[in-house]
Amino acid sequence: MRIKRITEAWKKHIGKRTLAATLALVLAGTAFPMTTSPQTVQAEDLVASQATTLQVNSPITGSLPDNSIRYYRFTTTANGYFTITIKHTNIEETGSWNFALKNEERTYTYDSRDGYKSIETCKWPCTKGQTYYIDLSSYHLNNSIDEAYQLLIQQTAEENWELEPNDSQGTATPLTCNVPINGMVEPDGVDWYILKTPSTTGRLSFSINHQDISETGSWNISILNDKGAVYSEYTDFSSLATCDYGFAPGTTLYIKINNYHLNSATKQLYSFKANFTPDANYEHEPNGSTTEANPIKYNTNYCGMMLGREDSADYYKFTNKSTAKISLHFGPTDISNTGNWVVKLINSAGTETTLIDSDAIENTSFILRKGTYYLSISSSTHESEYTFNIKRKNYSLAGKTKISKLKRTDKTHITSIK
Repeated sequence: MRIKRITEAWKKHIGKRTLAATLALVLAGTAFPMTTSPQTVQAEDLVASQATTLQVNSPITGSLPDNSIRYYRFTTTANGYFTITIKHTNIEETGSWNFALKNEERTYTYDSRDGYKSIETCKWPCTKGQTYYIDLSSYHLNNSIDEAYQLLIQQTAEENWELEPNDSQGTATPLTCNVPINGMVEPDGVDWYILKTPSTTGRLSFSINHQDISETGSWNISILNDKGAVYSEYTDFSSLATCDYGFAPGTTLYIKINNYHLNSATKQLYSFKANFTPDANYEHEPNGSTTEANPIKYNTNYCGMMLGREDSADYYKFTNKSTAKISLHFGPTDISNTGNWVVKLINSAGTETTLIDSDAIENTSFILRKGTYYLSISSSTHESEYTFNIKRKNYSLAGKTKISKLKRTDKTHITSIK
């Protein structure tokens, strides 16, 4: 088909030259004025010059002889999506069409398909001002009949659609929390989004659903920071919902969506959403060191999530103004399959003491002197949620039994931490 298109373009360019004469000129490098570009590029330039300009939302009619090709171009007028419809204008005609949608440089084919009677494309996300090409040809039609057709580019302006192109981190489509956005991912394609978290602390999750329930492809979602490091990855069929995350207000995140083992000819429409719920007591990343530790208060329930490969531990900071008995309640929110948890206490000198090493909900108490301290929480599994709180009660060491001899129980023990 490509050789045929080039031949047609050459015929129009060289007029009455014979094929032999044309080949001789090509071999001599004088058939076309451009001598440094490949012949295929020259032919595509000719195609571009021959293309008829279409207006969106304005149908046009035409006719095609058998095995001929016609070129069109159009420019989108708004952010949103467009569809392309090609159909016979005579109901008695039975030929078929071959259709290709290409980018402005004609270096990439977005869509190519054959259709009897008519062709209707899926919804194509677009940005205002993009130019596309349509190559339309007849296919196995009656040689004696010119097939009449109607061609329509239907442009729909909607702001809740991805902005193509967005196939790299640098061209990511902006995302707003709690506002769904629609998109379409091609086979082996990828869509990128950029999100700045709200100015308050809270829980953030992501969800994706097929727009058409009959579609059966699956999704792969990666959540990354602004340096490209991956927090978490998800893969699932039909629809997908992530766990909750906590990020510092104003954190920049990138989300990458691509297909996974989809039919090579399938283009998947989807609806994507970043769900945010304000929650002052949810952890906020990054808190992977004592310098980034989240400040916490006594008598307050906190919740956090162990993320993926970039989250080895969560750190929290609190101050003890005088010697006191500190009680810590800690546990996973789901005890069915959480792995092992380790909670450590770190003093201002960096000395670590393990408080909890368990796969269950634990309560532990310890005597703590005046100072600034940190809690380090880690787990053998990721994407596991936990909850904890600390309580404080003034405590005097005068006349007390040595703390090291105080009674232990399976769930509660008291130790002295200097």
